[in-house]
Amino acid sequence: MLPSLPRSLALSSFVLFGMVGCAAPTAEEADADDTTEDELRAYSMADGEHPEVGRLTFKEGRMYCTATAVGRRTILTAAHCATPVEGAPAGTTCKGVFAVDPSGAGGARAPWQRFAFHTCARLRVPGAIPGERDLAVIHLDADLPASLPVARVAARYPSSGSRTVYGYGRFGEGCASGGDEHKRKREIRLSRGMFRTVTCPGDSGGPHFHTGTNEIVGVVSGDLLVQVTADPVDHGDWVRERIAESEAGRPFTHDAL
Repeated sequence: MLPSLPRSLALSSFVLFGMVGCAAPTAEEADADDTTEDELRAYSMADGEHPEVGRLTFKEGRMYCTATAVGRRTILTAAHCATPVEGAPAGTTCKGVFAVDPSGAGGARAPWQRFAFHTCARLRVPGAIPGERDLAVIHLDADLPASLPVARVAARYPSSGSRTVYGYGRFGEGCASGGDEHKRKREIRLSRGMFRTVTCPGDSGGPHFHTGTNEIVGVVSGDLLVQVTADPVDHGDWVRERIAESEAGRPFTHDAL
């Protein structure tokens, strides 16, 4: 999903996506029952699960997304959540804060641990139409806690099971509720094709885990009529190369900007 933005802006982004030739899903690719979008977005609370999934804020805290720790100094999110910084000092390609809650308490009163960042590598230029290349690897300014688990990108797409999507986005009827800083999850089928939307603004960048594992098989990009999911498996070489650079403290050798 797009970051925490007005719904009308999310709509315009999806319209642009459709204009570049996105085909409608087939019967096998889209849920064909009478379930409403609000029912599909009925996430379960998940504060105590996957503590490596945290909340990413940018634009001086005015906007937020979801991101996942994939190393001691590295997080994975959507490229449109890693915004460029105009007029910033040399070496600063993005700016924001990644916050994790190892306690699993969730909410504004949780003992959040916050980690600033100033360096990103993006596969897709932020602001462009969402899609499977909507991926960013971000280098944090300091190490995450040694006790915090880290996720990994699946080397290949699994042949069985389901996906579980995690996010800190808005929720409820019409995505009208939000801002409570609680993590939520939704289990969906494994299909790699398109499927009906299950996310809200602020879920962007959140992981699609192969359910029951810490392997990421997708990253939330955007949605309206169908879910738009970035594909870190298909672009796994690029993601792993950027993670290796970040963990070694080397400059990123590729950025879409």
